[in-house]
Amino acid sequence: MTSSIRLCLLALAITAMLPIEDTVRACIPLGGVEPPCSAYWRADVVFAGAITEISDAPREPNEIFNHLLLHFAVQDPYRGVEAAEVEVAAITGTECDTKFQKGEKWLIYAHRNSPAGRFEVSARTKRYSAADEDLAYIRGLSENPAESTIIARVFEYPDTPLQGIRIEIEGSGIRYHPRTDKEGQITVPGLALGRYAIRGSFEAPVFTSPTVPSRVEEHGKYTLVEYEEDIRAGRCAYIEFFDAKRKPTRDR
Repeated sequence: MTSSIRLCLLALAITAMLPIEDTVRACIPLGGVEPPCSAYWRADVVFAGAITEISDAPREPNEIFNHLLLHFAVQDPYRGVEAAEVEVAAITGTECDTKFQKGEKWLIYAHRNSPAGRFEVSARTKRYSAADEDLAYIRGLSENPAESTIIARVFEYPDTPLQGIRIEIEGSGIRYHPRTDKEGQITVPGLALGRYAIRGSFEAPVFTSPTVPSRVEEHGKYTLVEYEEDIRAGRCAYIEFFDAKRKPTRDR
């Protein structure tokens, strides 16, 4: 296994363990939080509901953190929810704990932890009062579906955007070569549906995207990193690149 692949797997593991964001963003996952157009479709369930009870979740084997078990009365079932009540686990016992209180209304994004047999909150989860961006996207799906888009971010640890970095996007007979803006981001909207490759070259990459790269190739001083994403109607592909040595290429 190459050092690049080892770094990739390590970063994915670290990202999975990081606490979710609070509304004041006191603690932010490495690289930030993916946008609603990606988080909504990656989640197993998305709903708005009020907390009716908070209890300690049983400790699962090999778990690093303790968890709370949040009991919700579902008010708005957006995705993957059929029951009137849902239980979701959240990390507790860290400096970055999100403060949940009985009676509060939250917008919940959650993934199913199959070994534990429960749902666990994802990083996009937030109080309902702070979820305007998310709700605008979710409600718009039935009213005016969003454009199919690719969004990519390039940053240095932990969340410093890198401007002017060239990212190559290729698919559906078209090739784009945008450069990141001051937020370290490129956005390519209005794409034809189909499969696209998103790639960049970095001196020492660590990969934090929700998916594992499809291709990692070392070319002397730099390593090429490529992701492949299927672009579907109304959705976005969200990719993150993190250069560990803070010397990303601007011309490759």
